[in-house]
Amino acid sequence: MFLYARAPDFSMSSTLIAFFGSAQLAQGFLYLSVMTAPCWLLMLIVPGHPWVQRLVSPFGLPLVLIGVQLYLYFLFFTMRVPVASGVEYHQVKGFFSHPIAFLCFWCQLQLLNLFLGSFMFERATRYGLRIPAELLLCWLTGPISLIPFSIRLAFIKTFR
Repeated sequence: MFLYARAPDFSMSSTLIAFFGSAQLAQGFLYLSVMTAPCWLLMLIVPGHPWVQRLVSPFGLPLVLIGVQLYLYFLFFTMRVPVASGVEYHQVKGFFSHPIAFLCFWCQLQLLNLFLGSFMFERATRYGLRIPAELLLCWLTGPISLIPFSIRLAFIKTFR
């Protein structure tokens, strides 16, 4: 059995949104991509400052950024984006081909990576570690950063 790509199943509304709002969608994507950058840069550049630790805690600035996610969900439901008809690959792929659904997914991914990074930052601070490589990896790849972080944390716990 060969896997081959089918053409995305655009509804008329998503095609019109993509056509007439391409500049706004690109700008929204850019904003979503950099909205977590201040938290990441603070964790990387001034990790020992007390207000950085409070600001990037899971209940600090990440909680405020959830407002952006809620706004995107509001757009999602008010624009009546068609939901996926199943959980097969092509159905879900067609769902995320809608611009607003994709922006919701991208925002959620950015927030989950930030939540994971703030958890790692908090844990590293507790053990007196600086983890710039792991934080940068978390910003770019998300959960993959748990591998080097876990190894480093296990090594520190073992030999302390």
